[in-house]
Amino acid sequence: MKRDNLALKNNTVFLLRMKYVNERIKYPLQLHGGTLGIFTNLKYAEHFLKINKKTLYNFLEDKPFKIYEIEEITLNYFRNFIRTRFYNHTGQFYGEHIWEEANRTFDCRFKRGELVEFVDGTTLRAGIVAAVPPDKDSSPFKDYYLVLHGIKEYGCSRAVSHNVFALSGKVTDEYKNHLLYRLEMEHLSKLKKEIERTSDFTTYRIIE
Repeated sequence: MKRDNLALKNNTVFLLRMKYVNERIKYPLQLHGGTLGIFTNLKYAEHFLKINKKTLYNFLEDKPFKIYEIEEITLNYFRNFIRTRFYNHTGQFYGEHIWEEANRTFDCRFKRGELVEFVDGTTLRAGIVAAVPPDKDSSPFKDYYLVLHGIKEYGCSRAVSHNVFALSGKVTDEYKNHLLYRLEMEHLSKLKKEIERTSDFTTYRIIE
């Protein structure tokens, strides 16, 4: 059954979610948020974002980090996630991740060795870019970065490109040097094995 089947279109909903932090950015930082609403079409969901004064949610105005997501979901369908649209703190659209689309492009905004912050589930973390998928990758993870992070534990996360940003907070020199050491000095074979394990059989290449 194809996605554009009329029956599927008539059973599509749009979940509007928010993610934000309550305090000055210091990594790792717990993200708060939840579902703001469920809408029958994209126009209604985006209209909510354009309302300047959201009476029930005006506490969000002064948050140091805030993003919105609109998840397009097909009801009564096993693989029901269609796409996720991303919006910045002002409600402006800045990108989307489309599931099951093999030919979508990857805008490589960050290079190997760059420090970034990224959304990891319900946490905002700081890490270093280690790899991106190969150019001809046709998996659902075509537009994901591989990011190394953590000091006490070996962290290796796959982050969709629209959830990866330039650092808005500060990291210590110790943490920065630790990440650089992990990226440059650890055995490449170990990193490759970790990449393969983390990527659900998506093969990553190391950016030189």
